[in-house]
Amino acid sequence: MVILIASTGFAELRESRSDRSASAENQADLTLSFTAIGYLGELSYHNTTAKDLSLIQGIYLAAAWGEEHLLEAEFDSLEISFRYPWTLNQQDITLAYANYSIPNLKLRAGGHFLGGDDEATSDGRALFAGTRYYVPYNLEGYYVQYSWDIGLEGCVSSYPHYTNGLSVCQLTLSHGFNLCHGDGWYCRNEAKAYWIHTGE
Repeated sequence: MVILIASTGFAELRESRSDRSASAENQADLTLSFTAIGYLGELSYHNTTAKDLSLIQGIYLAAAWGEEHLLEAEFDSLEISFRYPWTLNQQDITLAYANYSIPNLKLRAGGHFLGGDDEATSDGRALFAGTRYYVPYNLEGYYVQYSWDIGLEGCVSSYPHYTNGLSVCQLTLSHGFNLCHGDGWYCRNEAKAYWIHTGE
């Protein structure tokens, strides 16, 4: 399998609150920043009997208000060509909002919509919400990594065209910690546990 990925974008690295002056701490943080990342990838399947080539392309958009609010949107398209005459086209739309107003805690919720020409998954939709608790590691005044964290996320999804209809409920528990770090890099370990219930 050959993977080719190309992306472009821009982002802003913000100073941690601990390094701001006392007067700045008392002022309302109304800073608005934007992030946009476009990506394009191609996968070639060698020595397979079914798939031939797949192409994924999309864009990720984010808007942040200060350090406490983040709105995200992602749109992507997947095209899979099979060796027999059939091509699968799939489109994904994801919207999410994250809140960091509680110290060391992240709250995130959103929705996901799936479209395309695959009858089983077309018009699939999902709602998700989760929280993650961080113990931060501060490096040169920037929150670039965390010593350890633990999170819980729940997701409810439905696929109305799958046979007689399919609904899925999933809970994900995760725990991660940093093993080591250096100048501009760090090594992280993360474990996840899943509980999945399906109903038709």
